Amino acid sequence: MPDYPLVFVHGWGFDSSFWDDLVQHFPEKALHRIDLGFFGDADAGQDCPEGIYITHSLGTMWALHHAQDKIRGLVAINGFCTFRPFASKRVLEAMKTRLRQDLEVQMTEFMATCGLRKKHDIALFNVDRLEEGLDWLGTWDESKTLQGLDMPVLSLISADDRILPLEGMRKMWQNSSVCVKGDGGHVLPQSETAWCLSAIKDFLDDWKLEIKRSAEL
Repeated sequence: MPDYPLVFVHGWGFDSSFWDDLVQHFPEKALHRIDLGFFGDADAGQDCPEGIYITHSLGTMWALHHAQDKIRGLVAINGFCTFRPFASKRVLEAMKTRLRQDLEVQMTEFMATCGLRKKHDIALFNVDRLEEGLDWLGTWDESKTLQGLDMPVLSLISADDRILPLEGMRKMWQNSSVCVKGDGGHVLPQSETAWCLSAIKDFLDDWKLEIKRSAEL
């Protein structure tokens, strides 16, 4: 049975440190973090390894877009295959304008909407990459990619996510396994780390059983 690494992909406005609270609980696993470059000079063109992908928000769509042939299992946390049902291009264009006009206000409001009060060093944000990420949100649609995945998929959803309303998320993930947390906002890996950890470990156990059964057929 292959022992795939866990591949973590964060969402818009964050970096790979987003996963710090979660990854420390997988000391026995090979781990790989992809950084999408929203801070500093990180490059979003990294190679995507074959593995079980643990993704957050935009990171889910990014993984489906770039790594569909490398994904051997998928856990989407506050994740989506397309952002079109949740925000119009007009809203995203307004965010792009505010990034240039008042970066601190835009990012502080975004983090608060996510459910975070932590402030980031504004000087570290890569505004060009943030704008590019908003373009991805406005134009990409990986619905068919998601539908074509022939592997276990789990969606972890928060009922009080102000960015991804529950009804829309249930519809998007209706053909996948779904677990809903009553609270936790848009940042479940940080706000409800223990809950996410339990769900991921159950998913990995079930994934191993399914792979073993398939091999025995």
